[in-house]
Amino acid sequence: MAIDKPSSIHDESGIDTMSRRSFASSLLAAGFSFGSALALTPDDVTAAKRDEVPIVVGYSKASDEPDNSHKKRVPARWYDRLSKARTEYEKFLNGAEIASHRATDEAVTGVWVSAGSVDGQRPSLELEVTDSEPVPLGYLESNGVPVTVRRVDASEGAPPESRSGAGAEPDPEQLERNPGQKIGNGDGYNGTLGAPVRQSPTEEWHFLTCQHLGGGFEEGDSLYTSGSSSAAEIGTMIEVDCADDLAIAEAKNGYTPSRSIVDESETGISGEFSKDGLADLDEGDEEVKKSGQKTGVTSGKVKSHDGTAWVDKFSCPRRTNQLKWGTEEDGAAGDSGAPVYTGPPHDSPADWVWIAASQHAVRPWYLGDFVHGTAAWVLKEQYDWVFF
Repeated sequence: MAIDKPSSIHDESGIDTMSRRSFASSLLAAGFSFGSALALTPDDVTAAKRDEVPIVVGYSKASDEPDNSHKKRVPARWYDRLSKARTEYEKFLNGAEIASHRATDEAVTGVWVSAGSVDGQRPSLELEVTDSEPVPLGYLESNGVPVTVRRVDASEGAPPESRSGAGAEPDPEQLERNPGQKIGNGDGYNGTLGAPVRQSPTEEWHFLTCQHLGGGFEEGDSLYTSGSSSAAEIGTMIEVDCADDLAIAEAKNGYTPSRSIVDESETGISGEFSKDGLADLDEGDEEVKKSGQKTGVTSGKVKSHDGTAWVDKFSCPRRTNQLKWGTEEDGAAGDSGAPVYTGPPHDSPADWVWIAASQHAVRPWYLGDFVHGTAAWVLKEQYDWVFF
């Protein structure tokens, strides 16, 4: 049979005899996210009611699953609609037209997927443009998916980088470096240290921050305690990516990554959210927090679990897989790279959190009044780095 929406997986025969590859392919064809398709099992599907589907919300070492995943069941109708909204979003990024605009148009500054709610507003898209006329009734539809077209004022460019001197200088003698602390390129530009990552739950931790500091980190570059020329060298970049704005450094000179977040008492990082886990936060109108070396710990509501923003004057201006949350008060130049986090979606000690994203940039009020950054699941699914 043809599978065209997640809930139709209940009508697929023989899933309990499928190979792992065939089952995952069936889930992907039905519209499940990549992360959920890889981790779900036939037993997860058969255990769900027909008006429900299982999803993967995240990963941690506290999981009883062999792949460290955490799962939940959600209303099938909501997830079907979410899948359809994601499909329209991907089609737009790949050249399809929505509201007389394409992703290649200079007037487009962002496109975002909203999860809506399970018992109310449908999942939808928001298109941010600089040249749109008012839309009748405030929205239109693209293949049945609600689309809000919002006109924004023209950008004056990307937020300025934070020069040396902003924020407190970390003690170079402190060998354990915490997420939320100042880091830099040793050449005048500061950022914030993100949550540590590793390539499996048994390997060494590495430093993470944003790639775009100064002229942008490249493999082999050094990571310092700040942008000061007298800062201590704490690591060497071993993997960088401009499009996803990530820079991963191997620790050196005795420095080590810590999983305790600055200004969060003894709060430690125990896991990470999947793409569907972020959609679950979006649907529930949940809040996330960030710890940045410039503005400290702030919190705000998730506004979109997935989207693309065009940021002027960066070498890679198109930022995909972005989590959108909070307001412009939740970040400033120098906070780039900061960990974005909240409590896990299951019973857990109150002092443990999961990583949702890294901070990238601030959108001022005239462009939408929010902050955004690369979602945590991107590192796992596209680069094989994990936060647990």
